[in-house]
Amino acid sequence: MLIVGVGVISSGFRAAVGDEAEQLFAFAKNPFVGLVVRILSTALVQSSSTTTSIIVGLVAGGLPVRIAVPMIMGSNIGTSITNGIVSLGFVGKKEEFKQAFAASTVLDLFNLLAVLIFFPLEILFHPLERLSTASADLFLGDSDLSMDQFDLVGAMTRPLRNLIRSATGFLPEPFNGIVQILSRSQIHSREGK
Repeated sequence: MLIVGVGVISSGFRAAVGDEAEQLFAFAKNPFVGLVVRILSTALVQSSSTTTSIIVGLVAGGLPVRIAVPMIMGSNIGTSITNGIVSLGFVGKKEEFKQAFAASTVLDLFNLLAVLIFFPLEILFHPLERLSTASADLFLGDSDLSMDQFDLVGAMTRPLRNLIRSATGFLPEPFNGIVQILSRSQIHSREGK
């Protein structure tokens, strides 16, 4: 269902904004802004997988990878807030709170250190953007390892994605795309149940 949701977000985003994706996220061209926006959105949603899958769908819909990389980093920091909140549930029991908080800070420190190391490198040299582009080229390029004819996930999810897309086909653009994006949130809320 998550993969179907990402596919629906991607097509919905394309239908909603067309070729204007980069202009829509012009505020996030500043990598610091993209990082902070995703920290806050992940902290509010309490799910880095949701915000990361939304970013993947947006990139498939036209958002540049250069803007998406700091947003992914922000999602990883934002998810650190969730485990801190869980550890606060033990605040009434001193020893249990000490252990829970210590365990929660492991992820916090890992994510913060990763961002402290990779964020400046990404701003200066864009290694993550280049690595992601190279790995995508490996799977979709002209090389012998190309998987452009192999689409197992697409074959499995295409019927449900097409059903959702056709259900919104009567709406004019960009409303059909917006409904597709919103339907993804409904799919995700059902995953949690």
